[in-house]
Amino acid sequence: MSKRDILVFLFRRKWSLISVLLGTVLLVTAFVYLLPSSFTATSKILLEPTKSPTLGTESRYGSDVGAVLFTEIEIVLSRTVMEAVVDKLKLHERGGPLSPLAQFIADIKAGLVSVGLLEPPEPREGWIRDLLKDVKVKPVLDTHVFTISYSDQNPAQAAEVANAITDEYMSNHARIYSYENAVDFYRSNADAAREEVDRLKRAQRSGTGSAATTTLPSRREAAVIEATRLEDRLGQLRLDLQDVLLRFAPDHPKVLLAQEKLRIVARQLASTQQQIKTMEIDKERGDALQPQIDGQVETYRSYKKQFDQALLTTAADRRLINAHILDRAAVPTRPRFPRLVYVLASVIGGLLLGLAVALVRHYYDHRVDTPEAAERILGVPVIGSVPRVWRLRP
Repeated sequence: MSKRDILVFLFRRKWSLISVLLGTVLLVTAFVYLLPSSFTATSKILLEPTKSPTLGTESRYGSDVGAVLFTEIEIVLSRTVMEAVVDKLKLHERGGPLSPLAQFIADIKAGLVSVGLLEPPEPREGWIRDLLKDVKVKPVLDTHVFTISYSDQNPAQAAEVANAITDEYMSNHARIYSYENAVDFYRSNADAAREEVDRLKRAQRSGTGSAATTTLPSRREAAVIEATRLEDRLGQLRLDLQDVLLRFAPDHPKVLLAQEKLRIVARQLASTQQQIKTMEIDKERGDALQPQIDGQVETYRSYKKQFDQALLTTAADRRLINAHILDRAAVPTRPRFPRLVYVLASVIGGLLLGLAVALVRHYYDHRVDTPEAAERILGVPVIGSVPRVWRLRP
């Protein structure tokens, strides 16, 4: 397509371009003057990458600062923060004049509610949804800073809401990472672990009633030595009994005395052997319980360490956390965009839209309106043509 073709196309479709351009500009200008100006208030938060969220937590920063920033952004945009802001500022109880367009939309919604097509609005829930949708939180490129922005037609209210969100975020950040209720939690768990250790140790030594299971190996060794001695003594007494029976009658006092000694030693040997069996059972029970005891001891030490950290954190200065307010939102003195910006944008948009409309009309326009087009289609020369004469009717 040559330059001449482009100029011919623009000239032929000039009224489409002009009408769409003027219509777009006029429509946008009307909306600009009907809609109230929007004012944006912005605060700034710094996250120090070399510090932890609280004094008692281990540092996790430096490896993925982007993930940390986006985590904090999600905390800002949480429903918990928005509910606290609405309740603190009582936004749902405030009233104010509405623009003509906003009043028109509100009247339409009220009419739909009256006929049952919409549910009755709940002001508090509406404000929460609006904040979740309208609050903008963005990280500043190549920094550890992110901004919190809120736009409103009332500049004072925009700054008030932005600062309230900042304050609630700081409180929520400290609450999420803090140990406020952890002292009692870790204390109770450490006490429970200590009691479990004591119970297992009592169960470990409950078999023989000994005061300390550490003496069990030495006592078992002494019992084995005693049993060996009694076995030797029992063998000797049996030899003595046979010798006495060879010299005296079975009812002789010496025979009876030897038999009594033999019975006493046999009973002592049986008792000692039973003690050895009992101690072996106790040893097996103690060996089975020892891993549980060791595990509970480690659990107790872990809870004790966390309890000490919680005490340290609750006593620490809140300024030691990693989040800091760099700038609080000031009351904006100018709207976010002046009306001229919207008008200039409408001019560019109108030109593009008019060009698109002209291209569509040109593509679907199959009328023959030039002698050259007629010769090209029919294949014969044009003998003559009648020009179109524009005149005003009387």
